[in-house]
Order: sequence, then C-alpha cells, then structure tokens
Amino acid sequence: MSQREEPTLSLLDSISEAASYDHRLPLLELASSILAVLGPRHATLTAARGSAGPDRAGFLQALLGSPLPETLVLLAVIHALSTDELERARIARVLRSESAEAEELLTEFADLRPYRAVEMVHVLDDGDNILVGVRGPDGDEFTLVIYIDHNMGTLVKDAQALPGPIEDVLETMRYQVEDPDTRWTDIPLADARVRIQDAAERTSAVFPRLDAEQWPALRPLTEAVLRLAPGGGKGYQRQAWSRTQLEELADAFFASPFANPLGTDGSNHAASSRALLWAILHFGRESALADPMRWSPVAAEIILVDWAPRTLLGLAVELEHLPAVLRAFVRYCHDRRGIRGELTRETLASIDEFEPEFRRLISNQDPGPMSAEAVAGFHEIMLEIITRTVGGVQELNALDDTPLPDEDFDWTGIPKDIHQRVAEVLMLCDRGTTALLDTEHRTAARRFLAQAAAGDPAAFRRRGSADMSAAAVCWIIAKANNSFSTNRLYVKDLMAHFGVGGASQRAKVFLSAVGVPADNPEMELGSADLLVSVARSELIRMRDGARAVLDQYS
Repeated sequence: MSQREEPTLSLLDSISEAASYDHRLPLLELASSILAVLGPRHATLTAARGSAGPDRAGFLQALLGSPLPETLVLLAVIHALSTDELERARIARVLRSESAEAEELLTEFADLRPYRAVEMVHVLDDGDNILVGVRGPDGDEFTLVIYIDHNMGTLVKDAQALPGPIEDVLETMRYQVEDPDTRWTDIPLADARVRIQDAAERTSAVFPRLDAEQWPALRPLTEAVLRLAPGGGKGYQRQAWSRTQLEELADAFFASPFANPLGTDGSNHAASSRALLWAILHFGRESALADPMRWSPVAAEIILVDWAPRTLLGLAVELEHLPAVLRAFVRYCHDRRGIRGELTRETLASIDEFEPEFRRLISNQDPGPMSAEAVAGFHEIMLEIITRTVGGVQELNALDDTPLPDEDFDWTGIPKDIHQRVAEVLMLCDRGTTALLDTEHRTAARRFLAQAAAGDPAAFRRRGSADMSAAAVCWIIAKANNSFSTNRLYVKDLMAHFGVGGASQRAKVFLSAVGVPADNPEMELGSADLLVSVARSELIRMRDGARAVLDQYS
C-alpha cells in the first residue's frame, strides 16, 4: 500500500467484524497478524524469494492519514503491540489530536499483563505446551497456548490465543487429554518468558519456515505480552553428558539383561553393537534436550529415517544392526525411568514401522547419496575443512586434545602506544570468558587478541568501545569452538554481558587483522592453538573417522 492509498474496504470490514465481538481478542489477533506480515522477518523471507515485501511505513501512513473509526481502533491496537518507539509516538500523537474518545483507545488495549503460566509436559518430552494467562486493562482475559517442539530443535511449532481465563482453558484441556503420562505444572512467568522467547528465536533461524498454522501471526501479540513478564527466568535445563558419563551408560546397558539379545559374549555382531550404541548416544546427546535416554516414537523415527542415514555415511554394513540395538536400548531406558509399558510398545512399534525405509536408505544398491563416490567425496571435503581449521596437514597429524593452559597475555610485537587500549579489552575479555565459559576459552581469547593487536595495531588506535571489542573477540573464539552449541551459550547472553547489541562488524576488523577472511561462517581460524580441548577432541574424532572411510575406498 503506497502513502497515497487509503485503507481498503476489505481491511475496514475485517476491523469492523473483529470489533463487533464482546472480547478484545479478535482485534488483537488481527493487528498481530498484520504486524507479522509487515515485520522484518516476513520482509526477509519475501526478499529471499525475489519479491518485494509489504511497505510497513506506507501502510501506517495510510492509516494515520485516514482517521476513520475503524482505522483509529486498529492504530490503537498496533500501538499496544509495536516495539518501534517512533511508530508508537506517531500513533499516539494522531490519536490524542483526533478526539478524547480516540485518545482513550490508547489505554483500552495497553498493558496486556500476564499473570500465570502453566507448562503441559508429556513424560516422553516430544514437546511442551506453555499456557500464559493474560488480563487486559478492561478485565478481559485470554490465554496464549504456545507449543514448543523438542524433536525439531526446541522450536515454536504452533500457537493459539483462546478467550477466557487460563483456569477455564486448563479445565477444558485436562478433560480432552485425560492422559496419565501428562503433567500440568505452574511455572514462574519469568521462566515461561525465556523459554518461549528462546524457542521463537530459534524458529526464526529455520529456513524454509515451519508450516505452522497460527504461530507467525500470533508472534507480535505473544511478544507484547511477554515484554510485561518478569525477566531473569530459566530456560530449558539440559544435562551436559560428558564422554565418561556416556561410557558409563553404555557399560551399564551392556551389563544389563536388555543387551543379551545383542550377543555381548562375542556373538551376533557384539563389536558393531557397541559402535552403534555410541552413535545412538551421540544422537541423543546432540538432540534439543541433550538427553540420550529420551526415546519416543518420533525420536525413533528421526534417527532411523533421517539422522543415521544422513550422518553415518559409509557404514552400511554396521548400520544394518542399528534397529536391533535401538530396540534393546529403548527397553533399557524406559525400564530405568519407569516409563509405562504401553509407551514402550508404541516406541518399539515405531522402530518396526520405519525399519524398512531405514534399510532402503542404507542399502548399497541405493543409487542415492550412499554411493561409494559420494561417501568418499563427502569425507574428502570434511578432511579439507578440518585441515584448514587447524592450519595444515602437519598440524592435523599432530593434533591432540590436551586442555589449553592458563597462560599470561603475550605482549610481543604489540606497540606500546596501544598497550593501555589493549589492556582494557584484555580485562573485559578475561571477565567475560571467566563468567560465561572457562579457562581454556580465556587463554584462546588472550592469544587471539594478541595476534590481532600485533597484526593490525591501527585497529586499536581508532575510536571504539572497549566493550564492543571484547565482545567481538569472545564471539569469535566461542564461534570457532562451537561453544554456542556445546556450552549451551546463546549469542544474546554473550552480548548482554558486554552490554552491546552485536559485534559482527568489529569482529570483521579483528579477523582481517589475523589474516582470516571475514566471510567465514564456520569461523575457521587456521590455528589449533585457538581451539579448546573439546573442539580439538571432536576434530580428532572426525579426522580419524574420515580417514578410516577413505581407506575403505582407496
């Protein structure tokens, strides 16, 4: 809609229809859906498809220039949901100058206050419903129901906005579900806020966009409500399983009667059973909830027809026994956790259902991506990437996983006129890595900062925030070590520690100073000395695995 156009009759009719209800929720949903379409996320999506996105500024100007009863109501609701302060100020100015009745609309839709949050969780943890009760200034209540899917990566799969108090919605849902394996728990509003916001942030990064019916349209309304919830909540808690803990779990499984069908006495492919169990444990640890003992019918489907055929390339002979190992391990995990037998049978039935497709995908006769040429090519590329990451073939051969020492900052080659500036950044880097990461990351950050200061002293002579520089250094090191995944650290938390919104532009300056291309999404720094032990251990595993596969095809 251009600035000279007036609101269409269809829009005016939609506003009139939404306003005809006794409850304010239809108007809130309408405005939320409009803001979703006019928002930056939708604009990015349309641009990626090669088409021009809707003109938010033009649409708003059309509303502001057409002070009809319908447009004034819509403007008031947009004012309540928008995060753009300039936009909100323009709307408020027009409504206050229009009439006393129009000005009253500003308070009618403002202050959508959440007052209670309840989490609906199933024992198999495929996903959670988070219910948030909301009360408006006029006493109207509605309930947001946000479904967060853990199998898809703890993403917002869908959402609903239901009129009425949360207690009424809960009563209806409990009646409809009647499931002994589902629990309903009140949680702090602060926890609900961070869980929904984190899931929404991850959802935005997924392309193509999830096929959700109502979530994109309800996101502006949900965000407006959550802004009034307390901060400082806890997100989803994930146990960090160490290699030692996984080995102990594997030993306990093979020592149990559940492993007897696998022939742990040396028969029936016992060696491959251990290798396959390790792959299963790795899949569970890397899943959204980081729980290798969580097995549902959906999780079984994902590992059989997606993760295993896509990830364990070149191991078709061993892979054929994966369903048998998975069945035994599912029985063991469900027994350990007291899962009802009916749910265990449903999970085992899922393995039975998808085993034929799994076997087709790993079959040597399949002309698809499991061909020998594709397998060898994949691992050759993987080996090249690992070699670039550590700085060369010799460095790759000598790679070990000894933890980085706690070492002092090296001032060699750094001009004295920038010592004070570098010292400020160093102090902030030390604080940040100590608070959010560990000693190894602190050493890696010190080494990188020293290289950058010696490589391009001019970068520290220019004006700029020391906080921004420290955030850039720590972001580079965390990204290079995959610490935003393995350490459960979020970029926003790192930036919040330094009080900055982002540091990517400053990071490009430092990357250039050490001779690393700024356009480097995997952050290959070309030096094993900047990698922590966990990252190097993973590279060693990948190196040895790739070489073993290539030896098969040489």
